[in-house]
Formats: sequence, C-alpha cells, structure tokens
Amino acid sequence: MAPITRPVSSLGPGLPFARFLKSLKYGVGFAEQYRDSPQVAHAIEMRTKGAIGALVSGDAPDLAQLGIADASMALLLAGQSAFEACRSRMRELPFNVPVPRQVDGGSGGSWVQEGGGLPVVSYGFDYLKFKPVRCGSVFVASDELLRNPQAEAVLLASALAAQGRTESDLFLNPSLAASGNAPASITFGVPAVTATGNIAADLASVVSAITTSGRGLTWLLRLTDLAAIGAALGAAAPDLPRTLLGVPVVLCPNAPAGQVTLVDGSEVAFASAPLDAELSDQTSLEMDSAPTNSMVAGSPVGPVPTTMVSMYQTNSVAYKLSRFVNWSVVRDGAVAYMTLNTGSPA
Repeated sequence: MAPITRPVSSLGPGLPFARFLKSLKYGVGFAEQYRDSPQVAHAIEMRTKGAIGALVSGDAPDLAQLGIADASMALLLAGQSAFEACRSRMRELPFNVPVPRQVDGGSGGSWVQEGGGLPVVSYGFDYLKFKPVRCGSVFVASDELLRNPQAEAVLLASALAAQGRTESDLFLNPSLAASGNAPASITFGVPAVTATGNIAADLASVVSAITTSGRGLTWLLRLTDLAAIGAALGAAAPDLPRTLLGVPVVLCPNAPAGQVTLVDGSEVAFASAPLDAELSDQTSLEMDSAPTNSMVAGSPVGPVPTTMVSMYQTNSVAYKLSRFVNWSVVRDGAVAYMTLNTGSPA
C-alpha cells in the first residue's frame, strides 16, 4: 500500500458551517486554529474586511463559493426543511431569467386518414421568472455556550432546526398567501381533501386530486403522522416508510403537524441560493416568534413598540440565518393535501 502523502479530512457533515458560526463571534485569529478547514478563516476574512461600497445581492461571494455551505450542509438541511427535502424532485431554474413554461397538457392528435391532414396539438405557454426573495430566522446563544468546546454541534443543530422550521412552514402552510415578490405556499388555494376517518379511502381521495402526470409524485409528512397511517392501515401498507400506495415518502419533522401533502414535483419549479449566516452582539431584539416591532408592508400603523432585549447587556449573540429562494406551482392539480383523521383502515 502506498503511503499517505496528503492530509485526509475527517470533518463531519456541516462542521465547517458550525465552525463558521462560532468564528463569526471571535474573528479570523480564532478561525485560524481550524487547520483542517482553512475555508472557515477565509470566509471570516471576507466577511470582516473593510467594505469599499454598499453591497447588493450578488456582489459578495456566498458561503458555497467560500467552501462553507457545501453539499453535506444541504443534505443536513434536507433533514429539517420540507422544501430542501423535495428539491431533487422539482425543477430548478436560475434567478432573474425568464424561462418559458408549458401551462397545460395540450390537446389534439388522432388517427390520420389517407390524404388527410395531421392535427395540430394545442399547447399553452407563458414565462416564469423568479426574483430572489429572502427567507430566514434569528436565534440567540449565550456567550457561555460559545465558550464551550462542544458548542459547534449545538450551533449547527440550532441553525438547521431554525431554518428548517421556517422553510417548511413557508413551503407547506395552506394559509400563507403570496406577498410582494414572496411566493405563496404550494398548498395555498388548493382545496383540502376532507378526511372521513377511513384512511385508505382518504389517501385515495388525495391521489385522485392530482390531475398532472404524476411523474414526480411524493408524499410529504411527519414521521408521527406516517406512523398513525401505518397503524390504521396495518398489513395493507407493507412498504412503509419508503412508499405509501406505491408513491415515495419524504419525512420531514417540520412539516405541518397532522397534514399529509402529495406533490407532483415535476410540476413545481424553484430557484434558490445557499444558506447564509450573520452575527451581532450589539443589537437589541424583540424576543418573540411573531414580532410586532417589524414594519408590516402596506400597514398605515407601522411598528408597534415593545420591550427589547440587548444582546450586549445579556452577554448574548444573535445569529441571523437567511437564504434567497422562490418557487411556483407550474400547473394546477400538482398539489393535494388533507388534515389527517385516522379512523378505520377500510
């Protein structure tokens, strides 16, 4: 066996991102200790060097270009985000590029008699253009946590959970309409299948609500909801948890509780950028998951004053996670869902 002449990385998935989060607090000098992940120090240097002018979207290198938000990080996020878990089954498009799309299945075509003319197939087309829209969240960590040698694992788990909950809700919550450039959830405006408690019939109704080709059909739901379905179906569901009624299952812990969603991913398009992170230990936050201190677009009232918490005064740091993402259901009938009601299996 030939001797090993170069270092072999044993970094776990997502560890460079976790080290980046910690180094945002302590700077380049701290990041340089990570000899097996030099991209961390490089990313911190790029973030902290003096800026010449105002940056706009696309000016600065993202964390993927800097070697931080790599493929392993995307795989970890897929375990938390319903959108990320489903992206391989959907159609990826670039931002800000008009792309023609077919909006119906077409009609026409038949047998051709001798001397007869060939029928013309009728299709409908329009253009789809995704503008970059930022989605994200904020979580807070104490200085004491960051000083702990095991902080990297906690920071990584917190970041994945925070972003995963955000993306899953925006992607699947039926009550979220479009706002400005931000898209509606893929289930918004889709008539919910009424659950009767006969789980076999209810699932069949969800499948029947799909009117597209079904080439990219995927179930999206929580493991606990899939377990309830399995218990109701019993021996009638031998392929759980891999497939349900022959359709692949994608489990997501942050999918809406009790909601069973069926998506034809071949008829859902999206554009996205890698996850990004910023840190501040000087800001003040409204420690609330539904902040009233934010300006609501179109609101004549404006922000509602409330109690703010100083990160400096409480020896805490605030991490802001965000990414640019957008999506659209290309054709009606590509999404169906119901709220689970497990009764008799048949």
